[in-house]
Amino acid sequence: MSQSLTESSWAVPLVFGYDLVRDTLPAAERERFEREVLREAARVIGAVDAGKSNWQARHNAALLAIGLAVGDGEVVKKAIDGAYRSRGYIYAFLNQEFTEKPNHVVDVTIQITNPENPYHWVTIYGKVDEIIEESDPQNGHLATEGIDDLAELYIQQRPYPFRSEGEERVLFKIAPTQIVTFGAP
Repeated sequence: MSQSLTESSWAVPLVFGYDLVRDTLPAAERERFEREVLREAARVIGAVDAGKSNWQARHNAALLAIGLAVGDGEVVKKAIDGAYRSRGYIYAFLNQEFTEKPNHVVDVTIQITNPENPYHWVTIYGKVDEIIEESDPQNGHLATEGIDDLAELYIQQRPYPFRSEGEERVLFKIAPTQIVTFGAP
């Protein structure tokens, strides 16, 4: 019996390897491998919606890798635009007091370091496409709901329990422009 997390874990490195040797394989072998292994893995992975979770992040990465490898736009679309996906954006939340003039933020850099290996990190460069303050009468609820979703996901509490009196959250919608990695996990 297959499991979506297992499929997701082996699919990404398998696709990378396949990409290296694809052109050396006869057309019939390529078609069979893509149909019986990659597309079948995408079917298994795509049938499970793990919600807002680390599992879903692995699912999305595997679906994206497979979709690009086999040239299937629908699989790529599912990885990027399916339920609980960010549609290609990164969302960051800040307390209003840390953002003097949030409407002037344009370029951002996010760096994440592996806590078990400080020589393994990823840096994401991006442009802020949209800034939403909680006080915005039309879209402010998105900032509130976003921080509450994260609290529920990571500390199993809703609403976010560490809010200071009078605190206002700001939601930054960031379009990645470049991703740089360094080191082995």
